[in-house]
Order: sequence, then C-alpha cells, then structure tokens
Amino acid sequence: MQQIRFPQNEFQSFEAPLRAEIDIRGLEVVQGEVPEHLDGGFYRLLGDRQWPSFIENDIFLLNEDGMASCLRIPDGRVDFRTRYCRRRARRTSDLSGGGSRIHRDTPPLGGRSECADRSIARPVPGVPVSTPASPKEGRNARTAAVAAIGCGICIGFGIIPLFIGTFPVFLKPVSDEFGWSLSLYPQASLLVGLAGAVVGPFVGRLIDRYGVRRTLPFGLVLWCAGFFSLSLIGGQPAAMYLVALLMALGATIAGPISYAKVISGWFDKNRGLALGLVLSGVPAIATAVAVPVSAGLIEADGWRAAYRMLAVVAAAVTIPVSILLIREAPARHGAGPALSRDEGLTGSQALRSRAFLMVIGSNCLVIAGLVAVTNHIVAWTTGQGISPDTATFALSLYSLVGPVGPLVGGFVMDRVPSPKNVAAFLLLSPIGMALLFLGGTPGLLTGMALLGLTYSSITGLVPLLVTRYCGMKASSEILGGALAALTISMGIGPVLLGLGHDLAGGYAVPMAIVAGVITVGFIGSLFLPTYRYVDSPRQQNDSPVLEGSS
Repeated sequence: MQQIRFPQNEFQSFEAPLRAEIDIRGLEVVQGEVPEHLDGGFYRLLGDRQWPSFIENDIFLLNEDGMASCLRIPDGRVDFRTRYCRRRARRTSDLSGGGSRIHRDTPPLGGRSECADRSIARPVPGVPVSTPASPKEGRNARTAAVAAIGCGICIGFGIIPLFIGTFPVFLKPVSDEFGWSLSLYPQASLLVGLAGAVVGPFVGRLIDRYGVRRTLPFGLVLWCAGFFSLSLIGGQPAAMYLVALLMALGATIAGPISYAKVISGWFDKNRGLALGLVLSGVPAIATAVAVPVSAGLIEADGWRAAYRMLAVVAAAVTIPVSILLIREAPARHGAGPALSRDEGLTGSQALRSRAFLMVIGSNCLVIAGLVAVTNHIVAWTTGQGISPDTATFALSLYSLVGPVGPLVGGFVMDRVPSPKNVAAFLLLSPIGMALLFLGGTPGLLTGMALLGLTYSSITGLVPLLVTRYCGMKASSEILGGALAALTISMGIGPVLLGLGHDLAGGYAVPMAIVAGVITVGFIGSLFLPTYRYVDSPRQQNDSPVLEGSS
C-alpha cells in the first residue's frame, strides 16, 4: 500500500483545525461604514491537517478536508459564514498503527464535497446548482403545507369572517331588540379595531417571546368565549363594550400576527403568495359563506342562537386545529433559504429604520385615502347623478376584487423580489381616483375595482414587507405595530374627509385633497430601498461556492 505522508507543521496558529460551522448575519462595524453599493465577497479556504492531502507536501492547503469561510458584503452589511468541507470518502482506522487510510470513492478534485449535501451557503451569481432534495426537506415541505392549512382553517373561523363580515346581517335585529339606533351597535366593531391596534405591538412581542403554539390556543379560547358572549348581552351598552374588548384581545392573539409568523417562518420563495392566500384569500371566501349562513340562522332561530352556533363551531374547529396542525418552523429548517428566526431587527430598531418607516408611511397614506373614499363613495357619487344601486354595486365590486390583489401581488413579489412592485400596486390607486373624477358609470366601476385591488394588496403584502425589511427576529412585534398604524389610518381617513365635506360644503375639494394624499403615498413608495432580508430568485438558483462544487 502506498505510504501516506503528512506535511510538516505544528498544528497551531492558522494551522490549528477549526470545525465550528458559523452563521453570523450583520457583523458589527467598529470603524467606518460599509458602502451600500458594495456587493461582493471574500472567500478563504484552509485545510485541516488531521487528514492528509491528495498531494504530497501540499503547500497550498487546498487539496484536503478543511474549512471554507466567506465574508459576504451585500447592501451595506457584512455577513460571515463557515462550512467544514470533506471529500465523499470512506475512512477506516488502522488499529494496529493508529493511522488512517482513505478509500477514495471519487476522483481527487472531480466530485462534490460532503458539505454540499448538508449545508446552505450564500450563493455566488452565475454558477448553476442542482442539489438533490433530502428526506428532511420533504418532511419540512409537508409540515409547512399542514401548518399553512391549519392557519387557513383558523383564520377562516376567526373574527374577520364571523364577526366583521357578518356584522351587517346582525346589525338590524340586534338594534331592533334593544331599541338602539343604528349607530350604537357598530361601536362594538369600532372598539374591536381600536383595541386591537393598541394591544397589537404588545401581543406581537408576547408571540415573539413565547411562540405561536403557546399563545394561539389561548387567543382562540378568548375570541370564541367573547363571540359566544354576544348572545348574552342585554340592553346595556357597557356589556357590549366589555365583550368587544374580550373579543379584541383574543382575536389579536389569534389573528394575522400569529398566522403571518407561522407562514413567514416556513415559506421564503413563495412567502408572498402563501401570505396572500391565508391572510386575504381565505377570509374573503369564508365571509362569502358566513354571510348567507348567518342570515339563515337568524331567520330560523334568532340572532342570539346564531351567535351561539357560530361560536361553538368556531371553538370546536379552531382549538384542536391550532394544537394538532400548526407548527412553527425551526430556527433554520432544511427546506430552503428561509431566514433564521433569530435574524432581523428588534422592535426599537425597526422604529429607527428608514426603510420600515417609509414602507409604513406610504402605505398608511394610501390606505387612509382608500377607506375615506369607500366610506363616502355612495354619498359623493349619488350627488353627481349616479343611481344609488350603481353606487352600491361599485362598492360591492371594491370588495369582490379583494382576493385578487394579494394573490397576484404575492406571486409577483415572490418571483421578482423588488420594492418597485410595491409602487406598481400603489400606482393603481391614483389611476382609480382619476377615473372617479372623470365621472360616469364606467369610470366609477373601473376606478373602484382598481382601488379595491390596491387596498387588498396593502393588507395582504404588509406582513411580507415586514419580514423583507426587518427579518424574522421580532416580526410579530413589528407587524403588530404596522397593523396598528394601518388601523389608525383607516379610522382617521373617513373622519377627516367628513370634516372636509362639512367645511367646504361639498366633496369636490376634500376628494381632490384625498387624491393628492394617495399620490404622495405612491410617490414615497418609489424611493423604497432594496430588501434587506431576502435572497433573490436568481441567487436561489445559483451554486454556493462554500458547498464545494467543482
């Protein structure tokens, strides 16, 4: 047998073996700053002299097992990653002499390193990759699909379809029984929204700390108990307010914040599509089913029995599903390039992030204008000679196109991960406003459809944008704050437009101001920086040099 010789060294200093695999995203810059336009990497390879080289007295330390490290420099930050790479070879111990023999099953430099089959590294553009899926990846994909289905089931029996969606059906019978005006019971819905906005950031922090699996069942219990309690209220508004607060707390815990965290943890490449489907598509379909079902229950047994039946069914379905089906992704699962849950900004860092503030600011301006227009569209257009039936149909069209926006938007943003896509969707709103100003039935219907697409795109894509700009570390807390800002904007917009109408004596001037506000929001979206926590599709199809491919 050919004798194996080790190069002469003392196994110290830079020759000392290092086998720790490290991932650090965002190294601290202790001096100066990294230019944001810089995009490149520094790679370093060092052999492990515990094993002999393929070449006797190899002075380059590159033809043996060892550590590969990379300093990657994208978008003004520096990431560090190391991987231990070894040849696909069978090693046996020479028990008599204590040495090692290597049975080479692959050519010295022609095969892939074993680290290529078990590690994920930052790809280098331009080099194709074809890494086969492992059994673990298949299990992760199935678990992700089951978790997404579980989230869809829970949100389909949540507060959006069962309370807010069916509210118009319950409004008249509840108000008639207690002798309330038609403006009193809607205060319950308003209180739910405001309370959710207030507690959202705190609930998000709770979810980030304890996880969705611990908090979600508790939130579902609170939501279902509060929903059931609606059937027990009397004619005192105070009881209605207390029940609304209970529902708000439960629905905030068992709401979009929790489901967005689960979906974002499992999906990266198709995250936008998954979020749009679960957070917007499912509630829209569930609402379409819940409204006629609720109307039938009210007609048959009364509104109290209807609330009881809906609450019992919701509890019987969602609580077991949340326990059995919904799982959060591990810190770094093996299904693909999804970000670690430990990567990203904290809540306080997000508030100081220019990118996050620009995202929320531009979306708040647009959504405040959209909700203001929809609340006053019937009064505005009927004053211009449009029939009430046509105005009502235009308002319905605004809602009917809702599921389309987040599904199309998520699909596009997954395939082309550029913030310019956000601006493209927000552009629909000033175009829609221009069509409304042109007047006539075609302009009204087309304009409201475009405004509906913009509104649903914002509500469906904000969770995606939070993870792209702020990462996963405190995504629930940050999303809670983002949704709170959007909710407050949706409440302020209609009030300001109403005040403008009263002061101006008509809608012409205030509607023009609303159109200007929407346009400013769109212009702001044109200056959004590139995503910070995402790998582009091009990179996801490229080969990681650290994986040791030839």
